[in-house]
Amino acid sequence: MRSEWKAIGRTAALTVLFSESLLLVLLRLFGLDRWMPLSALVCAALTVGWTLTGLLPFRRTARIVCLAIAAAVGIWQWAGLWNACAGLFGAVIGTRAALEMWSLEAALLLTAIVTAAGLAARIGAGAANHTWLPMGLCFGALVWVDQIGITLWLFIPAVAVMLFSTAEEISGRRSLRRVLPFMAVISLLAFGIAPLLGQWMPLKPQADRLRQYIQDILFYTEPRNVFTLETEGWMPLGGDRMGGAAMPADHAVMTVRTPRKIYLRGTIKNEYNGLAWYDTIGGRRYLWYLNRWNGERSRLFDMDLPENAPADSELLAERTVTVLMESSSASSLFVPQRVRRLNVQGDMIPYFNQSSEVFITRDQEAGDLYTVSAPLLAGGDVGTEQLVRAAGAQADANYEAILRTYTLLPDHLQDALYDLAREITAGRTEPYAKARALQVWLQTNCAYSLTPETAGDNVDFVSWFLLRTRTGYCTHFASAMTVLCRMVGLPARYVEGYLAEPDAEGVAHVTGLNAHAWTEVYFAGFGWLTFDATAPDPNRQNDDSAGNPPPPQADSASVPPEAEPSPSPAPTEMPGEDENGEQDDQENPENESKETPSLWWLLILLLLALLALAARVMWTRPNREARRAKTERQRWEIWLQALGETLGGLNERRLPEESMETWLRRVRRQLGIQAPLDSLGAATSQVFYGKREPAATQTEEAQRCFEALWQALPGRVRRRLRLKRAFVPLKKRRVIA
Repeated sequence: MRSEWKAIGRTAALTVLFSESLLLVLLRLFGLDRWMPLSALVCAALTVGWTLTGLLPFRRTARIVCLAIAAAVGIWQWAGLWNACAGLFGAVIGTRAALEMWSLEAALLLTAIVTAAGLAARIGAGAANHTWLPMGLCFGALVWVDQIGITLWLFIPAVAVMLFSTAEEISGRRSLRRVLPFMAVISLLAFGIAPLLGQWMPLKPQADRLRQYIQDILFYTEPRNVFTLETEGWMPLGGDRMGGAAMPADHAVMTVRTPRKIYLRGTIKNEYNGLAWYDTIGGRRYLWYLNRWNGERSRLFDMDLPENAPADSELLAERTVTVLMESSSASSLFVPQRVRRLNVQGDMIPYFNQSSEVFITRDQEAGDLYTVSAPLLAGGDVGTEQLVRAAGAQADANYEAILRTYTLLPDHLQDALYDLAREITAGRTEPYAKARALQVWLQTNCAYSLTPETAGDNVDFVSWFLLRTRTGYCTHFASAMTVLCRMVGLPARYVEGYLAEPDAEGVAHVTGLNAHAWTEVYFAGFGWLTFDATAPDPNRQNDDSAGNPPPPQADSASVPPEAEPSPSPAPTEMPGEDENGEQDDQENPENESKETPSLWWLLILLLLALLALAARVMWTRPNREARRAKTERQRWEIWLQALGETLGGLNERRLPEESMETWLRRVRRQLGIQAPLDSLGAATSQVFYGKREPAATQTEEAQRCFEALWQALPGRVRRRLRLKRAFVPLKKRRVIA
């Protein structure tokens, strides 16, 4: 009994030392240092308690009860454990914000995992075959986050235990003095080489890309660069104040292939404070391709509106728009409002938010290419009024929430502005007719100028424009249109982006002069619709640049009739693309490396792992192991081990009253195989109990018996036995005896 207690105590001590070493490494790695004392205590208690159950006569029942209790606690605390797992995963790839609220749960979860790994390693019982896995995972985590030099010293106890167990297994001795020199030399070599690993890492760039890709997919919470007209010179007074003399920059921004004039949205703003517009609802982000957010994406981009729309409606037909960036820009993707499909090239990962902005996890670069499918609608298009009126008869579950959000106005606005809004829309009851009346009034009663008179400090921007000067450019007109719509009860929002108007070949070369601002108005049952109220520039009648589009085409008898536009020409190929819209690498060499290398490296690593597993399976086949054996007895035992595994796969068990020869004879008769199992049973008894050495003929008989039984196994059982043989050491496999 004393020796049993000694062996259990030794195993528990080594296991605690090994587990707590790895646990402290991981706690330091995840920034959970404050929980180190508690985690170490819990780890020691769990390890000692589990080890002591080995002394109980009903130890299997006791351990099953412990596991059941642990599973019940895990189910009870499922939400906390899930958040802790998410926080730990986020911390590995550099996002620690999610871990702060669940630090205790994460520390306890790590403690449970590491303790289980230490117990599963069976320290002191062939640890060389098991301890390498948790050690390798922890060391790989350190390499991943570049903290080898910071926490490497915490590995020393675990390395010492692993080397001691390895040397003990190899030598068959239990004397620590005999393995101390070996442990010291190996440890010094390992820890001496380790700092070099932090400097020389051929796969580090690929690991960094993979880490960044995972972070972008699952934990994109970093501040992003949002598009604003200020970068193009259309807000000279800064982002906190509109107005002033515009100084637009004439530089290439993008090349757009589009069948008609299109408004490419960059930023959508909902709140007006009298001096500028702000976005106060777009903080939450959603991964574009995640099916979980299909309903949210459908709602924000009006994918299901209008309901019961005519199937042959030309206005709602999807058009394909391709955007090729010619210069760097903000993270915002410039897309139309009713996006149906989005296809990005290279390493761009698209997100969207509650403001219905679309953006990626980095700033756009020259050469970025993406394609959008969407209906291209604008207020004033022929047939739009009838479509909006028909959609208004349908119930709209989102309308009340949108009405509350997009009709808010500051309290300081003068009554004269409200009177003007009511005067312009007098006699019109339909929402669309009101919006068109406001649009046409602004286009015909206000003048376009890049150098309007600037309002004084703390003077309301829209009031100054409508009640004093009535002169300005796109930001003036868009702000006025949005405010006036809200005053008459129409939900409206302010939008900044680019106006792209194609040439005869269907290609628009967009520059900073095409940066623009406009209004989107929401109609119940129909959704958002673009309204551009900017008046034409009399000095640039032949150039429809930003802030200077021609008035939209009328579709209502309440406004002056205008000529119907001619059909847009068919789109032609954009430079750098083939007829399928794919990037031409020869004409765009900077895009040759746009694919995501991290995915390829992940696939390569997975392939290498599968190849290594296949090689291990081939290496542990009985015929190969028998060829490597040095004596006839070793070869004979290898075939008996394989035979025992095969009989186990066939669920054939030897009865207590059966001799080896009787059992194998019964197996032969039941299975109906032609193999010398009877003589093999007699030879087995002679070798094991008669202390005889097997002859070569007996080894051949054992091989033939194995091959005959192997053919009787189902395919799934064969695969399972091959995998089991690859991971179980030779001396621990089942031998019939």
